[in-house]
Amino acid sequence: MRPSPAASQDVPCLRHLDTLEAAARMMRDTGARVLPVTQDGKFVGTISDRDIVIRMVAEGLDGWLTRVREFMTAPALCCRVDDDPESILLAMVDAKLDTIPLLDARDRVVGMVTVDQIRRAHSVFADEIGSHINVIAA
Repeated sequence: MRPSPAASQDVPCLRHLDTLEAAARMMRDTGARVLPVTQDGKFVGTISDRDIVIRMVAEGLDGWLTRVREFMTAPALCCRVDDDPESILLAMVDAKLDTIPLLDARDRVVGMVTVDQIRRAHSVFADEIGSHINVIAA
């Protein structure tokens, strides 16, 4: 799957040593619900707003001291620029994810892919499995 204008080259990423407070701030500032996490510029996982709220807050941890690496999902589902959109969509539906990172051959994040982007770009295929896509929203 090639990066589209919606799969921006300027993807906000967190570093694995960033704090959860920094992650929450970046989510607030960008409107993102899921952010890719990198180490030495390479993708190592994702962190979601749900990870922060359900896990960090529920455990009473301090977001100023807690590192992203402690709460990120790793390994995390991602796709490659040369992956087949049908395979990406099926993997996302199976994992009940609506957004995943798009990586280049060097494991660098080049975009974020959403189910809606794939569905719009490949509407014929999406029509075939349209009922399954609704599972993600549930």
